[in-house]
Amino acid sequence: ESYDAVDSRACVWAGDSVVDISVGGLFRTVCGINDNGWVVGAADLPVTHVNQSCVYKDGALTYIPSYWAPSRAVNNNGQVVGDGNGVGSGVYDAFIWENGVMRALGILPGCNASVAQSINDSGQIVGGSCVAGGMTAYATIWQNGSMAKLSSLNGYSYGWANSINNSGLVAGCSFNLPNRYEACYWQEGNPIGLGPGVPLSINSGGQIVGYTYSQTGAEQ
Repeated sequence: ESYDAVDSRACVWAGDSVVDISVGGLFRTVCGINDNGWVVGAADLPVTHVNQSCVYKDGALTYIPSYWAPSRAVNNNGQVVGDGNGVGSGVYDAFIWENGVMRALGILPGCNASVAQSINDSGQIVGGSCVAGGMTAYATIWQNGSMAKLSSLNGYSYGWANSINNSGLVAGCSFNLPNRYEACYWQEGNPIGLGPGVPLSINSGGQIVGYTYSQTGAEQ
């Protein structure tokens, strides 16, 4: 049997079975799942087909009023984070959605956009603040109702955080333009270098996955 890769549909694999959770093909982009089976991503609105953040739980799709970007992560307490237009006062804002209520997370001074990449079970959120349309970006952590910049490694101007585990370890990268990236993780706010590359996720044991570069600059 052949499949059309263009007609993507959200699904969940459980053991040897696969379950279509696309709700009639509306749910196409999947970004994460928690231990309770809540799935986050983006889906088309039924009439306008505008792409909007969403969460799938208990067999139903709930839309989150953030346009043109997916919900990126959900923790085991049902807190959802993401970003998009129409959230806050910036060009593009990070948000947290909980119990049907969305709240903009804020943007670091000097930037006009923010992105939330990950949330742990303590409600700590990481991502970045940036200048929309440019490459200026700073790793950002939101916690206890406030936000802070995570320092880049020495010799680097910019940074980005992609993942945070339940111990509060943050994985991401420091970088300079145009294409010098160094993988790092932050422990209690202090960056520790790991070599060339970009980490994408960190687990509860501190293991980090992502990609690195060859000497020619190609991704590995």
